[in-house]
Amino acid sequence: MPDKPTVYQKSLAEFIKRNCIDSAKQAYIDALIAGLCQEGAFEASISALEMTDIDVLIKQFEKELNSHSN
Repeated sequence: MPDKPTVYQKSLAEFIKRNCIDSAKQAYIDALIAGLCQEGAFEASISALEMTDIDVLIKQFEKELNSHSN
């Protein structure tokens, strides 16, 4: 059986998940405001997820983690 994830791993995964959800929601809203239909807005939200730079999110997470530990 695989090892359980560490607290760090779970926190990082939650941070990335939260960021992706927020990004997709914002892209959907922006697309609707711009006049796209619901299907187009959905495609825009998927595109936002595809463009997510995981390396940037990891750096943001570590920066937040370090700022809270000081």
